[in-house]
Amino acid sequence: GDWAFAGGMETRRQPVPGSSAVWHARRLLESSRPGVLGKDLQACADFSLYPRWLDAIACPSLVIAGRRDRMTPARKCVELATRLGGESEIFEHSGHMMMLEEPARLRRLLFSRLNRWLAREG
Repeated sequence: GDWAFAGGMETRRQPVPGSSAVWHARRLLESSRPGVLGKDLQACADFSLYPRWLDAIACPSLVIAGRRDRMTPARKCVELATRLGGESEIFEHSGHMMMLEEPARLRRLLFSRLNRWLAREG
């Protein structure tokens, strides 16, 4: 299975012709030492949404997740955003790497939220 990307990434058009983020990410993963992926997945499983310092976050927050993420479930994104009093956004067609899977959508989302938050401050 692929732990980073949603299925079908290999056939999606890449923003830079001749460059495949999926290929590079897979080569990087394959070059890691034995046991590294297992430790990464265990860290994801052990991650707590409720560290002591979470309540100290007072700024606007946006928690983003991919619906097809096998390491960080989208429902945890919504739970964390609720706990922060912030917003959540689920990318239905992405896995863990939405910044490579849907870069244009992610840019639009980030600029939109930042502009809105800055307008409230100004």
